[in-house]
Amino acid sequence: MEIWAHRGASAEAPENTMSAFRLAAEQGADAIEFDVHRTADGELVVIHDETIDRTSNGRGVVADLTLEQLRRYSYDASHGSVAHGLGNEHGPWNEHERESIPTLEEVLEWLPADMQANVELKTLPTFYPGIAARAADIITVSGVSDRVWVSSFNHHTLAEVRAQAPQLRLGVLTGAHLWRPADYVSSCGAAAYHPSAASLQTPEIVAECHGAGLRVHVWTLDDPEHIRLAEALGVDAVITNAPGAARAALRG
Repeated sequence: MEIWAHRGASAEAPENTMSAFRLAAEQGADAIEFDVHRTADGELVVIHDETIDRTSNGRGVVADLTLEQLRRYSYDASHGSVAHGLGNEHGPWNEHERESIPTLEEVLEWLPADMQANVELKTLPTFYPGIAARAADIITVSGVSDRVWVSSFNHHTLAEVRAQAPQLRLGVLTGAHLWRPADYVSSCGAAAYHPSAASLQTPEIVAECHGAGLRVHVWTLDDPEHIRLAEALGVDAVITNAPGAARAALRG
């Protein structure tokens, strides 16, 4: 079973930063998972929230700020990972004094040859016209598109990606209990089902997806017992905030 680092190694470094991604690579993660929003000047940046308030020393809405404006701030706020119940609760991460907001291009350019990337397009609650086509173009010319997954909770966005770049691998994100998930995911033209842990309760779901030629990537698990249970269910990848600990859990 693969280990995918949720927003990088976000239990030990500021989420969705290059430090978190580098640490995930050092800890043996098979992939990094990160979120993408669009700036006022059309750049695609890596950040989870539609505002910068929680994870930076600034305030504002990503869609209202240019890349240059976003880069006036440091994205080293600790509470990004504390939101998961992990990390330092007492101010910035000391070993990460300043973190610039990365662009999608920068992360894909950095991506090590032995790692995959999962690009989650954020189009809810803020809808960004054209983000799917722009992301598809960036990924297609990146030179690493064969190691990239594109996921979203907005399945219309996935349809737009597929129309722009049908060769890209898609993952259907959902926290809902879908009826016949393999049928639904296949109907979306996706290659993987990305359910929440709570909505993946029986091995039959995994078996049905595998029978349809689909992978199953479950989010977000940090407890070692839950990670081992996911492996026992036959899940293909587990998305975790602590890839090093997850790797150790599988060894143990």
